[in-house]
Amino acid sequence: MNMKKYCAGIFLLCLCLFTVSKTAFSAGPTYHSGYISSDETWYASGNPHIINGDVIARSSSSSYGATATLTIEAGCEVKFNPGTGLFIGTGSYVDYYRGALNAQGTSGSPITFTSNATTPSAGDWKGIYFYNGTYDGGTILSYCTVEYGGNTYSSNMYFSNASPTIQNCTIQNSSGYGIYCNDYSAPTITNNIFNNNATYPISMNPDYVDTTSGNTGSGNGTDAILVRSGYVDSNATWVDQGLFYFIHGNVTVRSSSGNYLATATLTINPGCEIKFNTGTGLFIGNNSYTDYYRGALNAQGTSGSPIIFTSNAATPSAGDWQGIYFYNGTYDGGTILDYCTVEYGGHTYNSNIYCNNSSPMIKNSTIQNSSANGIFLTSSSNPPIGGTGNGNTITNNSTYGIYCNSTTPVPNVTDNTITTNGTAMRVGPYMNLTNNICTGNTNNVIEVIGGYVDGDNIWRVQNGIPYNVLGDVTVRSSSGSYLATATLTIDAGCEVKFNPGTGLFIGNNSYADYYRGALNAQGTSGSPIIFTSNATTPSAGDWKGIYFYNGTYDGGTTLSYCTVSYGGYAYNANLYFNNASPTIQNCTIQNSSGYGIYCNDYSAPTIANNIFNNNATYPISMNPDYIDTTSGNTGSGNGTDAILVRGGYVYSNATWVDQGLFYFIYGDVTVRSSSGSYLATATLTINPGCEIKFNTGAGLFIGTSNADYYRGALYAQGTSGSPIAFTSGAATPSAGDWKGIYFYNGTYDGGAILSYCTIEYGGYSFPSSNIYCNNASPAIQNCIISKSSNYGVYSTGSSSTPSITCSALKENSYGVYATSGSKPSISNCNITNNSTYGVYNTGAPTLTAENNWWGDASGPSGVGAGTGDAVSNYVDYDPWLASSQSCVPTIIELVSFTAKADDDGNVIIRWETASEIDTVGFNLYRARQKNGTYEKINNNTIASEGSDVEGANYRFEDNKPGWGSFYYKIEDVDSYGVKTMHGTVKVRVKFGDNAERRR
Repeated sequence: MNMKKYCAGIFLLCLCLFTVSKTAFSAGPTYHSGYISSDETWYASGNPHIINGDVIARSSSSSYGATATLTIEAGCEVKFNPGTGLFIGTGSYVDYYRGALNAQGTSGSPITFTSNATTPSAGDWKGIYFYNGTYDGGTILSYCTVEYGGNTYSSNMYFSNASPTIQNCTIQNSSGYGIYCNDYSAPTITNNIFNNNATYPISMNPDYVDTTSGNTGSGNGTDAILVRSGYVDSNATWVDQGLFYFIHGNVTVRSSSGNYLATATLTINPGCEIKFNTGTGLFIGNNSYTDYYRGALNAQGTSGSPIIFTSNAATPSAGDWQGIYFYNGTYDGGTILDYCTVEYGGHTYNSNIYCNNSSPMIKNSTIQNSSANGIFLTSSSNPPIGGTGNGNTITNNSTYGIYCNSTTPVPNVTDNTITTNGTAMRVGPYMNLTNNICTGNTNNVIEVIGGYVDGDNIWRVQNGIPYNVLGDVTVRSSSGSYLATATLTIDAGCEVKFNPGTGLFIGNNSYADYYRGALNAQGTSGSPIIFTSNATTPSAGDWKGIYFYNGTYDGGTTLSYCTVSYGGYAYNANLYFNNASPTIQNCTIQNSSGYGIYCNDYSAPTIANNIFNNNATYPISMNPDYIDTTSGNTGSGNGTDAILVRGGYVYSNATWVDQGLFYFIYGDVTVRSSSGSYLATATLTINPGCEIKFNTGAGLFIGTSNADYYRGALYAQGTSGSPIAFTSGAATPSAGDWKGIYFYNGTYDGGAILSYCTIEYGGYSFPSSNIYCNNASPAIQNCIISKSSNYGVYSTGSSSTPSITCSALKENSYGVYATSGSKPSISNCNITNNSTYGVYNTGAPTLTAENNWWGDASGPSGVGAGTGDAVSNYVDYDPWLASSQSCVPTIIELVSFTAKADDDGNVIIRWETASEIDTVGFNLYRARQKNGTYEKINNNTIASEGSDVEGANYRFEDNKPGWGSFYYKIEDVDSYGVKTMHGTVKVRVKFGDNAERRR
């Protein structure tokens, strides 16, 4: 045999065997390039497999479903020469010319795809490319190592419209990505390790990120799954793995179907960390459709494994990314953030969470470090934010913790901690806030946008921080149904502050029984409700006040234990009533630019037991017909400490009671029935202790010229201890300041009585008298009638028969003047110091004036023989009294009466008189309550030091009566033993260091 030829043949055979792609027998290296067009297997025995040209696995057949599968045995080592790669399938056909790669190693015998360079480096070879023609169901890489790829597509594995399975692999040292999936690739990528890839382990379209799980890695450019801009348009779940999710462009979750209620839900599992590139965001739902193209976000972490939405910046800062946007197309019922942290958002809409006509549930989460707002709400967004035991922490947001840009959002905000933001919250007036803790915010308030409360609503205490009203708030039903009512309830302890020029309006201004509103503001003595100015330095008139319009539902409106301060911007009152009559009780109403309370002519609110301090004009201004709805009110420091009674009519029975404010009659007041029915009568009853002061030229008129129709009566029965005063309102009173009391023909005589009254300084106009009786016959007893401009009592008309008994008629020009057939009777009176006549009768009939004291034991002068006050003809004055009548009230002019506590707990009582007639001394009395039982505190009567023409000053020290509030009265005693009580004054005793006292 030719040995040379034999050896050559053997060499050629070996060479052929070495270069054949399918090898089962020879040891490597085994070289590969070109197409694999039918099934082929690479065995570990052929290691290393050297790829010296691109290898493309795809069927050569154009038959549907024909596939060429490259199978690589466990333990194989496949090395790629520079610039080569492995390509599976074709780029044009899905179901024709298909290819598949079955590379299933084991943990003990992995398959390696690597560089053939002596010193490998990233990007040595192209990588493994899975094209559109990849047969996904037959393609799997398991327990493989793929490294040093990325020569062309910058990835170890590149998927173009291909979705095979990659599991339990190590993918490392790429020049770019470990795996790159184009927008239509959804490979199953599970339990892989990604190390030292130059950019990201994985890059995917957001709709397919849910095919990844259990992947870990380190040393990559960024140890994250890069989620590119795009849509999640079907249900998907993102799971916690050793790589966070990096949102590289805007991601929108919404169904791709326009079918009604079709919804795409993105579920994010506990422990996931989602980081966002600068200017990117997560968008839920479509911005135009509510029920089409819907989206939902189900992000429910746990306390131990929260979900994080944050910035990807190396040093995060507020506004790095846009935030989470819940659009109109959000499916609220499927959307929840629970145990999530959302931070550093606000790049575009200035918020971490933005809700536009959407209401996701947000609970147990931390929302922080926004460029502006933690949560922004617009349109009809009413999300539950927190919940009982499920509150959020909303902190360190630059402007607001929660911000509503209009009145339409009505979020349920419960049990949240809102801290160290610019401002705690901004909401509409129709709100649902419960048990939120707001601390450390720069502006630690709840701002309330002006608008309507058009249904029942409650403003609750939120950790004691105030509500700051930014614009007018109106409470009224949105329904035009009869008696439909919206009620605003304000909890005890709330503080409501108003911006300049704003106010609170209750009810509609045009309808009483439609579009009604009510305010239920019932504080307690320990937890009052505060309505006040928001100014840093409040001043009277800062805000409008509270307006009760015609549409107020009176039966449902109460202010109790409230403080209302610094109102009066528009109507010059803290509380203004326009045809409204609610209840105001136990309140403090102060510092108005005008009135504490102003009631128009048809308003009759119940105003009881309130304190009015430092209002610029009057505590209360009312129509006289409704004054009887006030009681127990006190005050000090007002322009005038009085109830202003405007001119008008008292048409029905009414009672004016003694309170800590006197009554100031600003214009003529007439008491008469509004009914023309026979004998219908309106009676004004004035209780003991009342002080009625009259403006210049004003007067009190009883009845009309008709005797039996439109009748009126005045029932003013004081007592010796609590007389009634009718006097001038001038700072320095003088005779003729006011008109006096006129009893007309229409006076119901049987109900007209003046008892223990002082009537003084009247006579402004005809007939220049304190009391004028025109065919009227009131009973006048135990009264003091003095200092008129002319007549004490002027009686005219044949039907005038007034009875005047046990009274003092003094210091007038005429004590009693009778004309035109009138016949007053005068008995047991002290008629003294009248400059012209004590009693004068112009003609018959003779009037009776027996048993009176005329100022001297010799009797009257004039037609009389004595030297006392003069008497005229037609007066029966004999017999007369030889001394003053003891039943006549004592006569002192009390200028002042004060009480003040010192630092040692003593009370210093001072009083001053202008004159003292027949006064022998004074007693002082003290009680714990104004209407309580008074006990005398001086052992001996304090001796009088004044006289008929001048008064005196007095001081008494009540030694340590105790701690708390006390009331004092003063009693004068005359030479006949008659005692008259005056006062009351109040003092608060609080002794010791830094003692605090107030009147």
